[in-house]
Amino acid sequence: MRVYGSGFSASTKAWIGESEAVVNDYEDGVIEVSAGPNPGDYSLYLGESSLDKISVGEITVVVDVSDLHLYKPAEHSRSSVCEMLLGLLPRGFAWYKGRDGIFYKLMNGIAYAVAELYRLVRSFRINVSPSHTPSLDEWESELQSGIDLSGTDAEVAKKRLLRIYWKACRRGGCTIPYFKSVIALFGLDAEIYEYWKNPEKFSDVEFGDDDPNFYWMVELAAAEDDWHYCTCNDTCNDYLQWWWNVPVESMIQLIKPAHTKLVFGYTVSD
Repeated sequence: MRVYGSGFSASTKAWIGESEAVVNDYEDGVIEVSAGPNPGDYSLYLGESSLDKISVGEITVVVDVSDLHLYKPAEHSRSSVCEMLLGLLPRGFAWYKGRDGIFYKLMNGIAYAVAELYRLVRSFRINVSPSHTPSLDEWESELQSGIDLSGTDAEVAKKRLLRIYWKACRRGGCTIPYFKSVIALFGLDAEIYEYWKNPEKFSDVEFGDDDPNFYWMVELAAAEDDWHYCTCNDTCNDYLQWWWNVPVESMIQLIKPAHTKLVFGYTVSD
């Protein structure tokens, strides 16, 4: 579940009832929390500690995601649609609506197409929902979420649907924790700054005609083995120090929001 507000940080914690919940993701204006395994109605709390928390509302936890509400268009049979269409015609002898009449045959043919359209819209609505779709193979292929699960066929199907729903509803790659998790795959820690929050970090950046609010920075630690020590054979055109983590920079450039400007910074220790 997501809670929208302001001032969320890495120290913000969540509780569902009396149990501390897992915070999946956060940024200044929104925090994402995982529900616990036990179904029921609970109060959701946010705060810095169990002694400093506030209630933000009531939630209902379900085990089977297919129990979540989903609006589905009503199913209509061909005969019921035909009756609805006949009911739109005027009254009178000239508008004879008996089964042997031309208007009944005409509306019955139209009813077939309308009923089929209802069926297709209903099927589409169910299949595009990660909480109700029966198309598990297609969703797992799209989300790359296939995993071996144990249990009966019904239990495995329920677990697959839960994983699809969880992965499909994640907020994805527009948050600082997400980019940090990607960089962590390279075995590195990083600090990430946005201009609108930390303009002082961009004092050496030349923005030109660009809006600085679109800039953000990934700050990485420079490895000591990347240092360049000058010798008598160096020229004045050689860099005294130069860092460029090609794999990390290439990956972050690939997945960053296209409208933003990304700057990489490197820090060195004494």
